[in-house]
Amino acid sequence: MNSKVHPLVAALVLVLSILTIVVWMWGSGQAKQFGGPAGLAMDPSGHLYIQIQNILLEHDTDGRFIKRHDLSELDVEHVLGAVRFFSNGDLLLRRGVDSRTLLDNVRAYMRLSNEKSLHPDLADTGIYRCNLEIHSCAIFGPELVDFAAAFGLYIDPHTDDVYISDTTRHTLRRYSAQGENLGQAINGFRFPNQLLIHDNRLYVADTNNHRIRIVEPGTESFGTEITSIDIVPTEARKSKQTWPSHFAHIGRDWWVNNMSSSMDDGGIYVFDQNWTFKHKVDLPSGADPIAINEFGDVVLITDWNNDRIYRVTTDGQVMGDFQSPGLQKVIDESVGLRWQYQTYAYLAVIAFVLIFVALLIKGFATASSEPPAGKTESAAIPTAPTDEMLWIEPDAKIVRKVFLATRIAGFCIIGLVPLLAYIVIAAENRLIFLQIIPPIVAIVFIFLLVSRVNRTNINTAIGLRGQHITLRDHKGHEATVPIRQVIFNRATIATPDMAVFLGQPQMAIYDREVLEAQVFPRLTAAKSVSAWEMQTALIRMRHPQGVFTLLMFAAVLAAGIWILLRELF
Repeated sequence: MNSKVHPLVAALVLVLSILTIVVWMWGSGQAKQFGGPAGLAMDPSGHLYIQIQNILLEHDTDGRFIKRHDLSELDVEHVLGAVRFFSNGDLLLRRGVDSRTLLDNVRAYMRLSNEKSLHPDLADTGIYRCNLEIHSCAIFGPELVDFAAAFGLYIDPHTDDVYISDTTRHTLRRYSAQGENLGQAINGFRFPNQLLIHDNRLYVADTNNHRIRIVEPGTESFGTEITSIDIVPTEARKSKQTWPSHFAHIGRDWWVNNMSSSMDDGGIYVFDQNWTFKHKVDLPSGADPIAINEFGDVVLITDWNNDRIYRVTTDGQVMGDFQSPGLQKVIDESVGLRWQYQTYAYLAVIAFVLIFVALLIKGFATASSEPPAGKTESAAIPTAPTDEMLWIEPDAKIVRKVFLATRIAGFCIIGLVPLLAYIVIAAENRLIFLQIIPPIVAIVFIFLLVSRVNRTNINTAIGLRGQHITLRDHKGHEATVPIRQVIFNRATIATPDMAVFLGQPQMAIYDREVLEAQVFPRLTAAKSVSAWEMQTALIRMRHPQGVFTLLMFAAVLAAGIWILLRELF
């Protein structure tokens, strides 16, 4: 193809394409921040705390909702890792912003070690001991440490000693209740996760070694291995669920969450006291279990994907969901925000597809209009004596392109209907309509408006005879005036009550060579006006082109005001 593309047009297409990709990545990333219930923790009084986002939902020993604790009031941006309670009710957690960079996430995805210092880069970021009731926090230990994401955290209820899985550094750490470092154990761990002391032994989910390690918890021999257990039965290997992350001691059995290699979509496998595999818990389709915790006479299992907490009998039968008004309210809020950002991502994908389709249309249309190699085709410029009527109409090739582009855009928009249906069905939340319908309606409205403007612009004609000009609009109405009463610029010719849109140089409707040879030379007595003056005239005469410009300006202004108000309030 040898068609010329204006550099500004090429730059605009490139910028829009990059912008859609950025919006898609941002929307998808933000949506993932609003998952379902994740952590479970018990305080010394036996109260159950459910962690979802940076919120803890407190329930009494009978499962009745008591209070919602917003950890942002403790300067927690995101809960990274586990939270646990000391014997006096204080909470151990990580405060501050999520300081992990894109490179950090890439290294973690590639299973590379964290080489950052234990001391945080940012002030007020790291491990703190906090009081939930009075919202006060103190640094845990004589100097601030930050594990970025300590996914395994266990506090001995008898001594308040703290055991931490420094997951991305492949080591275990032990601290006193005051934060004094009591030891470090490496011993070949690979991304260790949950910890638990049982019968004076420290059990560790050694995730990337696909085992449960049992080690000495004492200070003198901390981390010395007692034994190592393979907890990946044949059924787990067939399901590719071989990465243990969480586990619990239920009655005389052991329950283990073996995840997939992407650390999601796991399965709950039950072993007896000798670690002989018994059975797999039959969770609903698409379940993404995380935490396991015994509560009363049932076992609770959180499901990040399905926004649920399952109540399971000790023999592995799912009884239904753990429910409370506080939990349901937070889940509804989370689902709404998740689909809001996911909608942005979907719309970005749609925009990218439309840009790609437009480029294909442009490429095929240009290729089909090029003359065969070795031949040139000169424009057939109509001529006539100045005292005879000369009619000039839109370029037939351009008209065909406009109709083709309109049809393809229409098919793309029709394709939004099944996509919308899929999103609503997948979300299982009809409130998603409130987030998806407005942008879809806006896209359809813009398409219909542009289609109407195109039809009105291509069904026009310009008549020239002597010192008069005749304009014919899309309805067949004609207006003949002396040329001195005409206003014009390179895109439009207008009489006091009628206008013909010529198109821009890079998006012409009329053949530019014909305009240059026959039309513009005859407008020496007409008035050349600026683009602003022409738009004002088009709006005043209610020409579709002027109405379209006015509506688009109003829409952009309204969207800007709406975004500003959302940010402020």
